Amino acid sequence: MELILQKFGGTSVQTKKSRLMCINKIEQFLENNNKLVVVISAIGRKNDPYSTDMLLSLISNDFKKRYPKYMDKLISCGEIISAIVFASELRDRDINAIPVVGKDIGIVTDDNFGNASILNINTEKIVSLLNDGIIPIIAGFQGVTCDGDITTLGRGGSDISAVKLAEVLGCNKVQFFKDVDGLMTVDPKIVVNAKSIDEISYKELFELSIFGNNIIHPKAVKIAMDNNIPIIIKNTFNDFKGTIINNNSRDNDDIFKGMTYLKDCIQIKISRDENEDNQNYYKVFQEISTKNIVIDFINIFTDHKVFTIYKNNFDDIIKILNNYNLKYKIIENCSKIGIVKANLKNISITMAKLIELLHRENIEVMQTNHSNMSIWLLVKNDDLDRSLNAIHNNFFITK
Repeated sequence: MELILQKFGGTSVQTKKSRLMCINKIEQFLENNNKLVVVISAIGRKNDPYSTDMLLSLISNDFKKRYPKYMDKLISCGEIISAIVFASELRDRDINAIPVVGKDIGIVTDDNFGNASILNINTEKIVSLLNDGIIPIIAGFQGVTCDGDITTLGRGGSDISAVKLAEVLGCNKVQFFKDVDGLMTVDPKIVVNAKSIDEISYKELFELSIFGNNIIHPKAVKIAMDNNIPIIIKNTFNDFKGTIINNNSRDNDDIFKGMTYLKDCIQIKISRDENEDNQNYYKVFQEISTKNIVIDFINIFTDHKVFTIYKNNFDDIIKILNNYNLKYKIIENCSKIGIVKANLKNISITMAKLIELLHRENIEVMQTNHSNMSIWLLVKNDDLDRSLNAIHNNFFITK
């Protein structure tokens, strides 16, 4: 007998028909008399009724900033509604299930409203339900402070709820049910011959997830990695085998395991000659770091500095540069491409091949970066689709 945690995403529970597919997955699993815990996301996405985005649209941006505590009370309702509806439909199929929320099972967080971290989970309630043959349908994404105030865990927080619960309960594995056939080598909406990945390591998935691939929240991947909890990503709507995430990393796989991207980055260049008499030229990175602003692709040369920022940090960066009376140039509408595989070898040769490939496609590589398991390239937004297709066709597909 195994104890498994199944997590169903928003599109999986979007309609009554899709929820029936989820129930079928549960029924298949229960045939072997296994014990099951379910974590559920809010129903649907974007403007769907009861989705997080729809709930957020009901209040002003000013209210969100001034009263994050009340914002959390509102958006936590999406998962609560989803858990109750799903439990109701399970019971209609004679499956013994009850909905529970963070407060019911003692998910205690800090008071960082909107992006809280889990401090502790009291497993007594869940264990009691399991021992009584009851499936707990847990509203993900939320907890409570020590004072009893509702908190949420940030975008994708239901993933964190699921893996953290699996850790404290000692689950044998976590199954993530989504609307895709597991993890893909690249976004199939851009690259039509993207392939499903059979197996990937925690480290590789973490690298992909922190830089654009949002199939599982990076904090959830980190918890699974630290506790060696196997994860399987499966499609709610078919029986495809999906993707297994574990500690394995096979060097005989394709040279790259996965590729991701981030659009709408901004490149900033500060020339030394244009700021010759301004000592702030040498202090600007220190000031940026004190403001906790994320910058990337940092290259420092004898005559200039160049770095990349994300669109949401643009106003803060420009304010610093202007306050320092620095002259600068900006290039907007850039895209960052990340290509990942654990234990990359011959990085300089691979980088040269990538740049040569894109040059043949008349695509300018504006900046590069790398680590021992990833290579990053900066291109124009207009060149993103062609870049992803060219790289995938030459480095992912066996010819």
